[in-house]
Amino acid sequence: MINTLNDINDTTTLLLISYIILESYEIYSQKSSTMMGVLTKLYVPYKKNIANFVMLHPTYILALYILVYSNFIFESLLLVGLKSLDMIVKVKMMETVFEKKEMSQEMSLLLLQKINPLFFSLNFLVYLPLVIFSLFPYLLID
Repeated sequence: MINTLNDINDTTTLLLISYIILESYEIYSQKSSTMMGVLTKLYVPYKKNIANFVMLHPTYILALYILVYSNFIFESLLLVGLKSLDMIVKVKMMETVFEKKEMSQEMSLLLLQKINPLFFSLNFLVYLPLVIFSLFPYLLID
């Protein structure tokens, strides 16, 4: 029994560390000085194949695993929901900007506005607590 509990704790710790590393990769790969720069970086793989776009969001795949691992508790459902919403908004913005080319003047000004470098670190502030709360019951096991 003790080996099983240690294995659960090791797996939970590995999931948490993996999430932090993958979120750092995601932030690094999408970092740009403007939102238009972010969309441009994401549009090239999206144009080739939607799977390439999803691979630029490895934390989404890990969040799906955490959802199953945590037995579909609310926090993990919220995590997957927010990650899904984030990706859907990016896809819709890319379609509007690059394919339909329908933008208002306000939208184009907003996309060209400079972004504070700390903006991308908000992912840790939003998603990491949800990951911790999703894994929390397993972190308590000693």
